[in-house]
Amino acid sequence: MKETPGGIIVNEVLKMKGKFTKNDILDTVVPKIKKYFQNREEMERYISRKIDTLCEYRLLGKTSIYYFSL
Repeated sequence: MKETPGGIIVNEVLKMKGKFTKNDILDTVVPKIKKYFQNREEMERYISRKIDTLCEYRLLGKTSIYYFSL
């Protein structure tokens, strides 16, 4: 996978197992991609869009409380 923010996010999220929250994802991904973004708010929006895309493609499941691996 390419060393782009999107590639890093997808790779890290798909490696997560079981149940996890958005904060768990942020804790894992933010240190690895912060150099690509001007501020944390912009980065969190980007991560949220990537997570939603993974859910749409059925690579990740979600409930109102947490996400989970499939």
